[in-house]
Amino acid sequence: MSSTSNQEGALLPSDLRFLTLDNVAIDLEITSVCDAVCGFCPREVMPDKKRFMTMEVIERLADDLRQHSIPVVILCGIGESTLHPKLDQIVQTLADTGTKVEMTSHVPAKFTGARFEQLVHQGLMSVHCSVNAATGPTHQKLMRVKDFEHTVANIRQMIELRNTLYPHVAIHVSCVVCDVNAAEVEAFVDMWRPYRPTKIWLHPLNNRNTLLAPDVKPVSMDAFVEKYRGDAQVLVDVFGHLHEKETLCKIAKNMIFISAEGVMRLCAMDYRRTTAYGDLNHQRLDEMHREKIAKYLRGELNDFCQGCDFCPGGIRAERVGVRA
Repeated sequence: MSSTSNQEGALLPSDLRFLTLDNVAIDLEITSVCDAVCGFCPREVMPDKKRFMTMEVIERLADDLRQHSIPVVILCGIGESTLHPKLDQIVQTLADTGTKVEMTSHVPAKFTGARFEQLVHQGLMSVHCSVNAATGPTHQKLMRVKDFEHTVANIRQMIELRNTLYPHVAIHVSCVVCDVNAAEVEAFVDMWRPYRPTKIWLHPLNNRNTLLAPDVKPVSMDAFVEKYRGDAQVLVDVFGHLHEKETLCKIAKNMIFISAEGVMRLCAMDYRRTTAYGDLNHQRLDEMHREKIAKYLRGELNDFCQGCDFCPGGIRAERVGVRA
């Protein structure tokens, strides 16, 4: 990101005219519909759980992608992307801009190896498979979806196709670690390692900006950090490499979240849809991102953000009257 900065390295409001999108990833929610009910996802507070992004919004985003060097668009958000009826068209439209297109999925029954190949042919470059368990009972308890064995079989098909025919495509398997599945983490890694996915991801459980249900609790990741230190196949804490500044959230700075109706919001932690910085139908990405960062730096989002795990330490300290 090209800009001037203060002594702490955070952008100043006056510097925002220099803000670029070169190092930003787009978290694109093409649908808010999901057939899983994960214990760590507070979907019940969402006002719009049945929305599909229109192709008009996708085309408008594609126009912006052609004008900026945005490295990646991840089809993710709060919904299950494979449920969008125009997924193939969406992937092709975005991939044709030259931007890398990735997707997160809990891999429902219809997401087979053949479906994976179809999407690869449209330009999909990476799939992040959210599994979160090493056994069927834990999978059912945590995600409220059936057919764990079918899910595992589908992912194995994808990995085999990737390893034999599509080595340029990444396939990651991930586990959000909490008290429900922590005892299975090592079994999860051992289960997937022989199939050679691109990476095995272990995510610490975020508190969902204070909306995390009380029956699912975070656990310390220290033992996993130590156990898998230097392990080329296992990555603990996907966002850990992003530098946290005292006054600017690393997620707000490095990711643009666009919800299913085409509105840029602060991040995916805004389950209630209370923040908004413009609409892709009427405004450009760089304008909206600039407004978002400016409001954050002016402290206008402190009340919304200060309870979130991702909130910078400086702001958390400021909220309780402690000098950072």
